Amino acid sequence: MGRLGIRGKRAALTLFLALAASGCGNALAANPAVPKVRQDLTALREAMIKYVVSHGGQRPAQLTDLLTENAKGERFFPGETLPLDPWSEEYVYLPGSDDELYDIVTYGQDGLAGGEAENADLSLQMLREGRI
Repeated sequence: MGRLGIRGKRAALTLFLALAASGCGNALAANPAVPKVRQDLTALREAMIKYVVSHGGQRPAQLTDLLTENAKGERFFPGETLPLDPWSEEYVYLPGSDDELYDIVTYGQDGLAGGEAENADLSLQMLREGRI
């Protein structure tokens, strides 16, 4: 196969950028659960930030701690319950160590770690990285 000239390289780069921008080639882009998971993880992250600030930098032991009230009587997470993932399962909280970031995960439709398409794991770390 011959080498690409400058026009060929530009065309290849343009195609790559177009596919990346459109989400084509990314199985997660076609996953209908992504918008709800993104919304839930954003709300949980905001509640986590409020909790950590209110507790002098300490993370909650479990996600349900976000349903407790601060000194002003306000819940860290609004509402009576935490959201469930699109498959009606609880989100999994991975607290990490003191020097590691925590994560919040859904294991997808099959409920098992790993997987692709609708069975793909979706996490707060992926949201932080802009992958969902």
